[in-house]
Amino acid sequence: MNGSKNAKAKDKYPSKGLKATLEMKYIDEYLLSRGYRRKDLRRLPKKEARQLLIEASRYASLKLADIESRALFRKKYGSS
Repeated sequence: MNGSKNAKAKDKYPSKGLKATLEMKYIDEYLLSRGYRRKDLRRLPKKEARQLLIEASRYASLKLADIESRALFRKKYGSS
């Protein structure tokens, strides 16, 4: 029963996985720009690692918002 529930959720939100993947790509991109990878954060002091993740999440959110706004613009006004 639980499996069919998950399948229905995937059908209803097909891009959720793609959006999450893209978000992680942007988080990785931000961390790399600062000289880190996600696995490197384990070696940092908790406060520093948390701050980097907050900054990376903000960066990813801004990038995703930019993509979404461009898509809405193109949908509304065309791609020309």
